[in-house]
Amino acid sequence: MALDGKVSCPPFGGELLVTLSGEAVCGKGRCIRDLFGKITCSAQPGGSVTQDANGRVMCTGSCEEASAANCQRLQ
Repeated sequence: MALDGKVSCPPFGGELLVTLSGEAVCGKGRCIRDLFGKITCSAQPGGSVTQDANGRVMCTGSCEEASAANCQRLQ
């Protein structure tokens, strides 16, 4: 549940995180938050994401920024 009180769910194989401003965002695959709060996810359903010691993010398939549009809102 996001700070606005609305319930969101990630897509099958995806992940839901809440931004620093309280917005629920989802990825099609697993996600990671960097030191600045940016959330990057695998664009592949069920895909993995890793971050190396230099902060470079690598994803299964490709990477994309988490989005509220990827979430499913419950009424």
